[in-house]
Amino acid sequence: MVLIILGILMMAGGAGCAIHGVELNSSVEAQLTSMLTSGSANPGTSWIIIGVVVAIIGLILLIVGAVKKNK
Repeated sequence: MVLIILGILMMAGGAGCAIHGVELNSSVEAQLTSMLTSGSANPGTSWIIIGVVVAIIGLILLIVGAVKKNK
């Protein structure tokens, strides 16, 4: 049960970080264009990456917790 709750909290936190990063960058399309043409990234890119990684870890914890609960 603890893993499920932790997974949900991490997914929510990851989504919040990613949303904050997108707000800092003004748009995902502008960020991708900036990265591909000049090789530099806006400050929000790190927030987006952190958010996606945290959300994926949260999803894994949620799945593991659900599998353990069913056994």
